Amino acid sequence: MEIVGVVLGALPIALQGFQTLNRFYLHCEDYDRQLIRANLSVIVQDLKFRDSIRLLFRNLISEEILTQCLNSSDQRAWREFSEVELALAALSARNTEAEGLQAAILEMRQLFEELLPYLKVRLKLHASKRPPLK
Repeated sequence: MEIVGVVLGALPIALQGFQTLNRFYLHCEDYDRQLIRANLSVIVQDLKFRDSIRLLFRNLISEEILTQCLNSSDQRAWREFSEVELALAALSARNTEAEGLQAAILEMRQLFEELLPYLKVRLKLHASKRPPLK
């Protein structure tokens, strides 16, 4: 009988220990999930930062130099670019954009010159079908 009493007396203590162990396990499991979420958040923020930097500097710095700067572990790569170099790069980018616009305008002009005879014929046909003014 005494053995049964000891076993029944120890059962609540063992159950309480099991509950404590179970809470600890659940806490560790939750910690693991939180760590994974935090890691994903850092990765997403890093990608957003890199995309923002690429958008800001896309016309000023070549892609390979920009990649080199972003992958650099220190700030030396960024310090290599002086304000004068960035200003010259900006002027060069604007010049490239101006050349692109000029090419687009020339293309539109050529297209208009090709369409002009067709448009003249259409205007004459339209004018001939219109009733005379009174």
